Amino acid sequence: MNLGTSLSEGTERAQRVFARRPKAGLVTARATAELTSERARATVQMGSHQLEADSPPPLGGDGIGPTPGDLIRGALAACLAMNYAMHAPRFGVNLTGIDVAVDTDIDLGRMAGLERDQPVGFGAVRFETTFTSASPEDKVRELAEYAERLSPTLDDLARGLSTKGTLTIRQPD
Repeated sequence: MNLGTSLSEGTERAQRVFARRPKAGLVTARATAELTSERARATVQMGSHQLEADSPPPLGGDGIGPTPGDLIRGALAACLAMNYAMHAPRFGVNLTGIDVAVDTDIDLGRMAGLERDQPVGFGAVRFETTFTSASPEDKVRELAEYAERLSPTLDDLARGLSTKGTLTIRQPD
């Protein structure tokens, strides 16, 4: 089985459309989260997809869902895996297995409000990719480098983004 065939075909179609109509590729996406219990559980809505995010019991949650950090790690792992598969045909690489593991370092004490000489968020992000492939190693390495360069989630984590927020305060009913 060659992984990513439909991803590759979809990418080729998207390239044709975006080459003709560049603005068609510019999108704004939204995710929302609503705290749904006195604990740390939040219902997260991303387009038509919904999940429950939570914290582990030692941090005030019930542990019923992924933490926000888990979601970031999972997003990077999924994005990389999909990107490798998507671009493999371009390099003539047949991938029959793709495994991506993402590790992060974080000082949870900072999140809890303790003053320490560490960032509040991740101090480091590392990923390890394992391919199963009979394709030539040099082609597989070229694919990996190319797909990583075009990974939106890896780019988001590696590049400083402009972030801003707004606050609305409602009075209870």
